[in-house]
Amino acid sequence: MPASPRGDHRRLDRPHAHPVEFVAVAVAGLGVLATARLRWVDSGPGSTFDGLELADALRRNALVPDWGTTLAGGLYLLVAAGGLLLATSGFSGVASAAGRLVGSAVLIASMLVGPATGGFPLDRWSSAPWVVLIAGVVSAAVSVVQLDRRRRMRRTAAGDVPGWR
Repeated sequence: MPASPRGDHRRLDRPHAHPVEFVAVAVAGLGVLATARLRWVDSGPGSTFDGLELADALRRNALVPDWGTTLAGGLYLLVAAGGLLLATSGFSGVASAAGRLVGSAVLIASMLVGPATGGFPLDRWSSAPWVVLIAGVVSAAVSVVQLDRRRRMRRTAAGDVPGWR
């Protein structure tokens, strides 16, 4: 393979994810997308609804009059975040990995706000919140691994290899 004008290290620096990373992030994205059809609330008001039905009930202010539309918008955005995770699963470039890391942090934080404020305690969680939390952690971990690999590749390409001096 001929050397690129930027140097030989660029051919090793591909923007595509490794197969394991691709599968992990794709499954995480599909899991978050699936929360549209999974139950969010284990018991009490809203426990008979799946994700989209719950969002519709919240939008109509049927369950939480003060925060209904905001929470419904959050659920819709959460499902959209699953689509974004799935769409970026094959890429490991700095922008993709950093964006996915920030998005994963937002997913994790949004799921922890409910128990922290007492508005959605853990004992009322059904399967969907756990899927979102686990998907956020998996996606964040893959993004950190990808960013660290990019950092190490740049250091190696620059000749800054520890122990070689």
